[in-house]
Parts: sequence; C-alpha cells; structure tokens
Amino acid sequence: MTAPWESMLHAASEVAEAAHRLFEAPEASGARCLGLHFEGPFLNPKFRRVHRHDWLLPASLGRAKELIEASRGTLVMVTMAPETEGVAEATDFFHGQGVVCSAGHTAARYARGVEAIELGFRTLTHAFNAMPPLDHREPSILAAFIEDERTTVQAICDGHHVAPVMIDILYRSLRERLVLATDYTAPVGNGHRIEGGVVRNEDGTIAGSALHCDAAVRNLMSFARIPFETAIVAATRSPARLLGLERECGSLLPDKRADLSLWNANHEVFATIVDARAVFGAEHLRGAIPTLSS
Repeated sequence: MTAPWESMLHAASEVAEAAHRLFEAPEASGARCLGLHFEGPFLNPKFRRVHRHDWLLPASLGRAKELIEASRGTLVMVTMAPETEGVAEATDFFHGQGVVCSAGHTAARYARGVEAIELGFRTLTHAFNAMPPLDHREPSILAAFIEDERTTVQAICDGHHVAPVMIDILYRSLRERLVLATDYTAPVGNGHRIEGGVVRNEDGTIAGSALHCDAAVRNLMSFARIPFETAIVAATRSPARLLGLERECGSLLPDKRADLSLWNANHEVFATIVDARAVFGAEHLRGAIPTLSS
C-alpha cells in the first residue's frame, strides 16, 4: 500500500468520525450532514488543478472497498475521471454500495462520457471546470451529461468559475437537472487567499470558491433570469434527488425531515430549522411558530 493511500484512508476515517458526530446531533452544528463526497484520488493528473499529483492513484476494486470501509457508512459520492485505470470495477462496486459516482477532473470527450453514463456515472462535478471545453467539433464529457436525462450536472454558480451566460445556457438545457455546488474552500496554508470571490493558491490558480449556497441561488436567479421559487430547486430538490434522498428531504411535504430555511423578501436566509429546532435566527421565530423549540 502506498504512503499517500494510507494517509488518505486515515483522513477518510477522521472525517467519517466527524460526520458521525454530526449525524448524532445535527442541531449542534446548525446543519445536517448528509454524508461525505470524496473528490479523488482517482482523477486524471492532467486535469488535477490544485490536487497534489503524488496523491492521485489508479482506481481498483480493492481501493474502492478500502475507501468504503474507512468512511464507515458516511460516503455518499465519489468523483472519478472515467478514463482512469480501474474505474469500471470501482464504479460497479460503488454503485452496489449506494454511492453516487460523479465524473470530474477528466480529459474525457463526448464518447467517453456516454460510456461513463452506461457504466453508472450519474452526475458531473463542477461543469466546465477541470475538463475539456464544450467545443462544437469535439464536445467534452459535459455534452453527454447534458444530453442524457438520467443524469444531473453540478455547477459552481459564483460568476467566476463559469461565466454567467454559460450558467444561463446550462440552466436552459438542464432545468431541474442542474445542481448548485459551492466548491467552498477555506483558505488554509501559506499563500492561499480569497481574491475576487474565489480562493487562490500561491501561484494564483483557483483552488476553490468563497461561495455560500444562498448566494448561489441569488446568482442563478440573476444569471438565468428566473424567480426564486424556480432557482431554489437547484439547491434543494435536485441535490436531494442526486443523492437518492428525495423521499426524506428536498421539499416541503408531509413525512419529510423538518429541515428548512426561511428567506426574506430580499432572498436572504433569516432563520434555519434542523430537525424541527431553530438553529439560526430563533429570535425571529419566537411566538410565530409555537411548536418550534430553540
């Protein structure tokens, strides 16, 4: 076993422990943890962006099993490059364990994207970023995921990772199959900084976004010129469907989790409720909803 892989399994175990603590007391953090998403290590080195080259590895059935074991039931999604060695076996195993396989950090073009979907990939990580461009003669993997209605496409809607006009085009193509992702990354370590709405590393490469999900909703409203009640679906029902949780959350219906946020007329969150408890903005709710406890 390679040293980077051992380190990754150790990190997975530590993050899984933190996730279990959130599962047990979601109201303590102000959010419910739905599970872990590992973006790697089965990525294409040519499209790794800020992922460390020495931490990228070929996929295999054995590594997929070890990652599941280290995650202790918390892994819900893994991003892999479909062209990476061993991905077919890993995808089949992850799919059998109920883990969503997402394509990303990939050199794949349209044909390989079609193959990936047939393998079991059902979503695409941060559309347009860390993949070939959507060329009109040699379309990228994104074209395959736009075309196939079994899939969803995740996009970072901060106006920097993807130009607003491209978000508009993406939404017009996908509608409720668009999922808002923040790719939020805290600026850690020497040289990392928030600049122009994104996190950059020492050489200026974009390392993540400073985007929060409520801002992503407002941006989608602006970029695609759609109302709040339409845009909010990309941050609620669509991601719930992506993770197979639509029967538990993602919409306001009887027998679903009492997890919701309340927004004001300016489309800003002023209160959040988790498991029927006010975890943010309780002062705005006292006397308004007698059944709530803060």
